[in-house]
Amino acid sequence: MNISVRIKTLIKSVYVTEGTFCEKYGISRFSWRNEKNGSIKIETVEFLLKDNPDLSAEWLLRGKGEMLLSNIVPMSGSEQIKERDEIIIEQSREIHRLKRENERLKNGKKEDAV
Repeated sequence: MNISVRIKTLIKSVYVTEGTFCEKYGISRFSWRNEKNGSIKIETVEFLLKDNPDLSAEWLLRGKGEMLLSNIVPMSGSEQIKERDEIIIEQSREIHRLKRENERLKNGKKEDAV
């Protein structure tokens, strides 16, 4: 398995789609298509290693060992989406609670001023 194939495996595992990877990395899909079919740039390798601290450089560069340094199994795309949805719902509830509290405090100050 060459480095391009390992990067594709990583992208599928972590970023779910190449489009998501391209957006996060800040390159066009066209540029990525050219790179993955040609020579992988060192900047791409650096980005992947910095963006994924649990990624094994040995696996990425040489194909030796496991993809991840820990035993944590990366989540599938649907699991990631579900987790993000749960976080969004939790944050929405907290925002709503804070808005109510903010309103209560504003009304309390108005009553005190009268």
